[in-house]
Amino acid sequence: MRQDMPALQGIGVDCLHLSQDHVRLAAPLARNQNDKQTAFAGSLTALGMLCGWALTQRTAAGVDAAAQCAIFDVQTRFRQPVRGDLMAEVRCEHPAIARLRADLQSGRKARWTLDIQVGSNDCPDAVQLRAAYAAWLPDRS
Repeated sequence: MRQDMPALQGIGVDCLHLSQDHVRLAAPLARNQNDKQTAFAGSLTALGMLCGWALTQRTAAGVDAAAQCAIFDVQTRFRQPVRGDLMAEVRCEHPAIARLRADLQSGRKARWTLDIQVGSNDCPDAVQLRAAYAAWLPDRS
């Protein structure tokens, strides 16, 4: 991911887990601190959105390696400051995965909404994102 998206190098994103239904990303607090010595809200949001994007892209690529995806809506709730290294995690149930794949296989744009948790080891859900993603296959005409 870092090669294709240079902005991720600054955040220092590491992929800890990537599977069909679960993604977990991490980033060091030291590279993402604000003036209060807590995690910068922009970094927390970016890490969460990337986590959902990674799951969406992986799922769509299972239908067609050339599939594309993008986020089109996000709601973020900051519950408390993050004082440790950043972690983001998303899981998705298999029926939702099957629906997204079926939509793509039928040639339709697929959409889903994911609930993403961002925080640190001591408070993994300090930030909650509800993000909507779209996936589509390239026009091959």
